[in-house]
Amino acid sequence: MRENVSDLRCVHDSDCVRLTFRWPIDADHVYVFRTKADETGNPPARPAADLGRDPQNARLLTLQEYKRRGGYIIPNEPGIFTFYITTDLNEGAVESITCQTGRTTIRGTVKRKRGFGEYATHVLTLTSDYPTAGGELSYIKRCAYGAGAGDVVYSFQEPLGNVPLVRHILTRKHERLEILVADESKRGLYDLRIK
Repeated sequence: MRENVSDLRCVHDSDCVRLTFRWPIDADHVYVFRTKADETGNPPARPAADLGRDPQNARLLTLQEYKRRGGYIIPNEPGIFTFYITTDLNEGAVESITCQTGRTTIRGTVKRKRGFGEYATHVLTLTSDYPTAGGELSYIKRCAYGAGAGDVVYSFQEPLGNVPLVRHILTRKHERLEILVADESKRGLYDLRIK
């Protein structure tokens, strides 16, 4: 049985996503197959062993091409994809990784409601053109008097999609909310349009 790829990673560059992995010692090519996640971000329920061995859907990637391009360049189509890689369409292991590709637009509104005393409530509504994984966005309760020790960062663990995510966030009256992508290396994947 041939050695298979290992150490799969999705590297987010400014204009594409690059799939990198440790190339098998005895292989001059591998097969790459991808499936798109459903609207909730879940990959298809087919077994990975079947997915990587369909010659009609597998893309042949040579070692020479892999070295020249610095990995497998993932098409810039927005969405969450699972990539399966194998050295043999007939037998052997199939390795997989799930990652987000393309640029996704996230739209939202922040409306400040009156509160009582020193507190106010912000109603935050977010939607996304394509499903996103949970934990991609954060919000900061930023002190209106300038950045500093008063800033507190919180993370949204829920995935985003076309169904609005609504959150009521309590702040002090001198604080304002700022929405941002949690992982700096992924900021190029999102177009935040928050009003």
